[in-house]
Amino acid sequence: MSKQTLEQALESHRAGALDAAASGYLAWLSEHPHDAAALHLLGVLRHQQGRNEEGLPLIDRALALAPDVAPVHANRAAVLTALGQDAAALAALEQATSLDPSLIDGLRDQQARLCLRLGAYAAAAEAFRGCVDQNSNDASAWAGLALALHAGGDAVQALPAYRIALQLAPGDMGLRNGLGAALLDTGDSGQARAVLEQAALDAPPWGPLWANLGNARRAEGDLAGAAAALSKARDLEPANATTLANLCAVLAEQGALADAVAAGQAALAAEPGNAAAQINLAAALFDRGAVDEARALWLACGTRMARTNALYAANFAAGIDEANLLAQARQWADETWPTLPPRPSTAAKLPDGRLRIGFVSPDLRSHSVAWFLLPVLPQIDKTKFELHAFSELAQEDAISQRLKPNFASWTKTVGMDDDALAATIRARGIDVLIDLAGHTAGNRLAVFAQRPARAQMSWLGYPGPTGLRAIDWRLSDADIDPGDMPGAERPWRLATGAHVYALPPGAPDVALRPDGAGPVFGSFNNWPKHSPECIETWAQILRRVPQATLLFKNKAMADEATAAAARAAFAAHGIDPARILCRGRVEDPRGHLALYGHIDIALDPFPYNGTTTTCEALAMGVPVIALRGNTPAGRVAAAFVARIGRPHWACDGKASYIAQAVALALDVGTRAKARQTLRAELTGSKLGDATALARTLETAWQQAFSAG
Repeated sequence: MSKQTLEQALESHRAGALDAAASGYLAWLSEHPHDAAALHLLGVLRHQQGRNEEGLPLIDRALALAPDVAPVHANRAAVLTALGQDAAALAALEQATSLDPSLIDGLRDQQARLCLRLGAYAAAAEAFRGCVDQNSNDASAWAGLALALHAGGDAVQALPAYRIALQLAPGDMGLRNGLGAALLDTGDSGQARAVLEQAALDAPPWGPLWANLGNARRAEGDLAGAAAALSKARDLEPANATTLANLCAVLAEQGALADAVAAGQAALAAEPGNAAAQINLAAALFDRGAVDEARALWLACGTRMARTNALYAANFAAGIDEANLLAQARQWADETWPTLPPRPSTAAKLPDGRLRIGFVSPDLRSHSVAWFLLPVLPQIDKTKFELHAFSELAQEDAISQRLKPNFASWTKTVGMDDDALAATIRARGIDVLIDLAGHTAGNRLAVFAQRPARAQMSWLGYPGPTGLRAIDWRLSDADIDPGDMPGAERPWRLATGAHVYALPPGAPDVALRPDGAGPVFGSFNNWPKHSPECIETWAQILRRVPQATLLFKNKAMADEATAAAARAAFAAHGIDPARILCRGRVEDPRGHLALYGHIDIALDPFPYNGTTTTCEALAMGVPVIALRGNTPAGRVAAAFVARIGRPHWACDGKASYIAQAVALALDVGTRAKARQTLRAELTGSKLGDATALARTLETAWQQAFSAG
């Protein structure tokens, strides 16, 4: 067979006559089976026909005969890409460019997209940068660069790439969606929402866009709008586990717990291993009071966030003790951060001798933590201490604005990774760094694990041990932390107590209860705090005071199924469900406080006590009966009532707890007098003395810095 056969086949190939070209190549190869060039060309042709399974072995045979021909490796990469073998395709590209570096420019886009799909985001970003250097008007390359940076965790750097890509392709809904998501990841929820709202108006219904819009609305505090958007996204993509998981979280925040659980279960059905679905479903179950079930799901998930949630939930477990809590926390911390960084050695006082005190928190807003910060921060001597806030908070509120004037700087940390935040704290020269979250949502314990400050403490946001060896002390007191636990961060026992509470401005006056009304017990604590043992004990109280009712007020009680379960739990102990009154969350702070006027006695839950609710009840003239437990979280309420001069309300055992509650329910005169005096008793006690706590904190910070 003459060479003309191969030349005619090649001409047909160039002209797009693929069938004729294939016939020619096959005829030639029937007599010349070891012609590497013909094998390569037929392999490329089969790729062009979509017959990649046939094309790959032809190209492999060509490479076995001529292994150093760079274009053959490049075409092999194209076939492997079409077959979904991205890792092998990337290796083939790298082989091609190593043999012939002049091919790099032509293959860079393909290399970038392979890296992107393989999760090699840094390499993808570098390759896409090369693409935009070659052609700054290539919208696709700019979009790829934005995606690589964003997926790699650098939403800040992704923003300009998204914006340039959108200038070149303004109608691209995927880019508009990506820009909105990146803005959200950097903490700019307002701008994110604006971008996504407009895109939703301009675009046909598209699940990812509505899902991100739901996330933006949630970050803005618009839970109803978030639920509506995420529900629309779910309708468009019913099996999208991430959308269902986010819907679960929003519904739980709204208090629609039964619907939240259903959404979480649907997410896990769609994708059984989805971590967000596991975490959010567990949170919804926890809010419904299914503490053990939630904790098991978090532990099964095993991510760092899930494990820290499980540690928080351990405080609610029946029979928990301090040694058990510490063992679990220490195991988690040592597994997560096995190496303890060295303590910064530089004494970094300001030139005028002041210490820089940093506060890291997701709760510098209308939250329990803020109610205990607000009275004391203005009393700190700013000539000796410079306060800095590191706020993991996407949406600030009026309480945030009240807190801000106390700080020399306020750094928004949303979207800042742990390394960047640790570096920022070091650069700010923080001398004493205080964690205000512990194992609660939004914590940045990973930053403390890097030990960016000379002395590190925990305070207020979490009562128990974090387990981190890098946290030196837990600001506490002798009532809440009476003993030392070897291996825990050491309790720094403040003589004043670790808490000061003051009612917010505009709080209502104490309301007198109507004469002759049957006594009303109450608990405004979150529902998971009401353990089965707690409910059984309260049922005994209700049996001994048959004319009494019990009012629950919390987010979970807005959910009809959860409220019905609460009544059923008491019915199982012989209590008429009609005696169990349920109220959902009251958003208005004044209205929330006014509701204390409807109860005569607050029953403090166990094993996890109230904290803010205990103080609120006392300030609103409501006696609190507390059971002293065997963990820090179980000793808070007893510490508070003793500190205001009512130690007999702090009980050492359920028999005493029941007796005190019953006696007070039957003693109308004592209740009436307490209602008139409790606010003044709190204000005049250590629990109300913000100046004393400020001086004690200042001494602790100075000594901790020196000891460090």
